[in-house]
Amino acid sequence: MVLLVVAIPPFVLAYSGMVSFVNALYFAGVFSGVILSIMPILMLKGARQRGDLTPGWTCPAWMTHPLIQCFIVLLYLCSAAYAIASAVGYLPAGW
Repeated sequence: MVLLVVAIPPFVLAYSGMVSFVNALYFAGVFSGVILSIMPILMLKGARQRGDLTPGWTCPAWMTHPLIQCFIVLLYLCSAAYAIASAVGYLPAGW
């Protein structure tokens, strides 16, 4: 499912002539980065809530603090917003 969400839009953009193939790959990388930054956080929360195995190693508490998790998600969402703003032309050309 994630592969379809990441792979289909760039091909539609590239073959429709809206953007070049390189820009389509750029958008695929941006949005897959957003998706793949959120998935490990959700997997960690799910494993801690419903996990039946005792892990051999656990992350330090500061590393998995909800504020750190929110910062990571916010950072990647801002990178997606930057990519969209750049594509639409809201940013100066030198950026």
